[in-house]
Amino acid sequence: ETQAPVDVTVKSSGYGGERIEVMLNEGSRELDRKTVVLGSGTREYPIRLSYVPQGEGLKKYTVRVSSLPGELTAGNNQKSFFAKVLKSRLRILIVGGSPSPDLSVIKQTLIEEKNFEVRSFTQKIPGGFYEGTLSTQPLDSADCIVLIGFPTSSTNGPTLELVTSAITQRNKPLLFINGKSVDYGKLQALGSILPFVTPSVSTAEDYVFFHPSDAQRLNPILAIPQSDGLSAWSRLPPIFKTQTSFKAKPEATVLGFSRVQGIVLGDPFLLTRNINKQKSVAVLGYGLWRWRLMTQGTTETEQLLSVFLTNSVKWLTTHDDARSVRVLTTKRFYTQGEPVEFMGQAYDAAVQPVDNAQLRITVTQEEKVIETVLRPIGSGRYEGSIDGLSEGDYTFKASAQTDGQQLGEDNGRFTVGELNLEFQDTRMNAPLLRQLAFRTGGRYYSPTEIGSLAQDITSQPSFSSRESVRTSTLELWNWRYSLVAIVLLLGAEWFLRKRSGML
Repeated sequence: ETQAPVDVTVKSSGYGGERIEVMLNEGSRELDRKTVVLGSGTREYPIRLSYVPQGEGLKKYTVRVSSLPGELTAGNNQKSFFAKVLKSRLRILIVGGSPSPDLSVIKQTLIEEKNFEVRSFTQKIPGGFYEGTLSTQPLDSADCIVLIGFPTSSTNGPTLELVTSAITQRNKPLLFINGKSVDYGKLQALGSILPFVTPSVSTAEDYVFFHPSDAQRLNPILAIPQSDGLSAWSRLPPIFKTQTSFKAKPEATVLGFSRVQGIVLGDPFLLTRNINKQKSVAVLGYGLWRWRLMTQGTTETEQLLSVFLTNSVKWLTTHDDARSVRVLTTKRFYTQGEPVEFMGQAYDAAVQPVDNAQLRITVTQEEKVIETVLRPIGSGRYEGSIDGLSEGDYTFKASAQTDGQQLGEDNGRFTVGELNLEFQDTRMNAPLLRQLAFRTGGRYYSPTEIGSLAQDITSQPSFSSRESVRTSTLELWNWRYSLVAIVLLLGAEWFLRKRSGML
């Protein structure tokens, strides 16, 4: 399982020798913990935590630091962040037209990638498969389908229909690797998916080198780790290619051409296609096993087959954002009292912006539900905000309609008031105070200089002394407690005289 790193920086001031615990949590579940011994003075401590993502989607994680006696506040002892967890293990199904070195080497290369789960079906010459019956279950569960030299003349109609429907009707991404025995007539069943057409067919065979297109140097399929160019691809050993005529479709992207005796031919060798949520990659040569077995010991090229297959599968299985409704908050975390702002987009089935949609946002926190409608601002864009949300985690759902028709939905989450900005650094920011004083024509005073504040004020040219006299008059006869006081005093006099025998 893949470990995801989380780099944390903890800052302390005024402590020395104490131990603190730094914890990574997802909700109430602790994912990792590290102990740090604080040094004296003001210091920063870089810490690396890690976790194994569980499940897909947008996840919220929190880093917490244990409290120490004497802290001004514990409000800055935690920090949350969101991470989008993608699917890590990809299921790859290989369908081979027959046993071949390409099938063996490509399967082994894909198995060596730890995030791939590979299964294969190899067709027998009379029909059927060595691994058993090919059913809809492995085809439906696959994240990517790889065809190697398939279909052939031995491929029966039901098998071809099974594979074709899985790719075309379920939008399965396709990696097609040619073979000498491919039946191009039967291959037409996948014609709507493949990035090429075959105007003429020939069984004559040539040795060809792969020549990458310079215009595609930034294409992710050709990206080589720790390399800035495409020259390594041109140094691969030659492989086989029939003299069948191939022509790229208008919507296809040609990543490379065939090169024979130093001459770059015009026919495509490696192509991609990405139309209407359907992706495909096609290699029109075969004998790719030579790219692995004949490059051993050559640092520059020995990993290129693995790089190509891994990059191709990742590109094929990366879903483009083709949602009709897209809504995001302007940020993930808001302080309490700050309005939560939403930005939305709405498109129709032809991916044209819709300006008259009703884009409704429903925000929920446990039992609390708040709704708002975003206002259109043109070109299919919408905006709006919600004020007065209390502290906590929130989820939202966006739904767009126009003329009674549902355009689509989107969802997300955000947090309010988890950390007050004033708590992020509780120490006095003397440089900022000096800058504010300078820009406003004032002066900054440190605690040791506060004694001169009064003298500096009186010495200002704009300062002048002014005498102020205030008088007040108290009319005892209008004071409501006067009668009570008089009665009490007279009563006390009478009591004393009576007690002394003076009455």
